[in-house]
Amino acid sequence: MTKRFRKLPSPSGVAEDSTATLNLPTNATYHGVQLQMGGTTFDIGDIAEIRLNGDGRELFKISGADLDIANKFDGRAASANGLAFIDFERYGLITRNGRELTAVGTGYPRVTDPSARDFNPTPLSVLQMEIDIDGSTAPTLEARAMVS
Repeated sequence: MTKRFRKLPSPSGVAEDSTATLNLPTNATYHGVQLQMGGTTFDIGDIAEIRLNGDGRELFKISGADLDIANKFDGRAASANGLAFIDFERYGLITRNGRELTAVGTGYPRVTDPSARDFNPTPLSVLQMEIDIDGSTAPTLEARAMVS
């Protein structure tokens, strides 16, 4: 599958000391989300926590500071210029198939053959990201997703 970036809908509730909610459209496999933070003082240190929820349960949780450390450990640039990448794949696995198995699938099963490589019997029907913003003045937030 070819991966590409897709602009996501604008998050709701982006304000100082609040929780922004980003609804991710279904019928795609999400390999990661790139956040573009803007505003007077908004950067990765102002994100208290990022949670990814699928079908009403928490799938992933990380603080802004820990996300920056993880990206540096994986050899990515520090979250500079208001950009941060949240990788759903396990970065650095030996095989491409191994990495892609850790991506987040939504929508309907693509194939009906359980022996097929891209079979997903339980895709998510609702995928939502919550971003807790602390101590930022006039924050703005945009997101793009790496999808296949």
